Amino acid sequence: GSGSGSGSGSGSGDNIQNAVMENDPVAANTTSMAATSIARQQLLESHHLRRRNTSNTNNAEDNRLKSRSMTVDAEEAEKHYARRQEQEKLTEDLLEMVGKLKDNFSGIHAQLQRDNRVLDETDQLLDANLNKVTRGQKNLDTFTQRSTWRTYYVYFAVLFAILVWVFMIFFIYVTKFL
Repeated sequence: GSGSGSGSGSGSGDNIQNAVMENDPVAANTTSMAATSIARQQLLESHHLRRRNTSNTNNAEDNRLKSRSMTVDAEEAEKHYARRQEQEKLTEDLLEMVGKLKDNFSGIHAQLQRDNRVLDETDQLLDANLNKVTRGQKNLDTFTQRSTWRTYYVYFAVLFAILVWVFMIFFIYVTKFL
């Protein structure tokens, strides 16, 4: 008879335990301890194990120690729950920060890629401009050399014209007396 009673009792105990655990982990820990105690009693009764004979003072002291232990366990469970909540909050904060860092990194990476493209285009334009300036400098050097010789030709032509003019004047002056 105890097997069928324990099956239905533990099934409803599990449902109660699950419902309490979802709402309050501290109460869930207490409920879990109670369920463990009930399961232990059922196990001891079903196997007809002999029990030690203890006195009332030991039972009173054991009950006092158990209640103190349950209080300490409840306090520890409460502290554990608080630490767990703090860890979860810190984990969420860290995940949020990691997401922000990832977004910032992606933005910086995209900006660096755009900057690199602009630098590459600028480098190509500067190379093209340098080639044009170099060609222009060569053309100017060639023009300067040609213009220097042309200037000398012009000076020579002017000097020749002046000499011809002086010679003509002299020839006209000498032929007039003859």
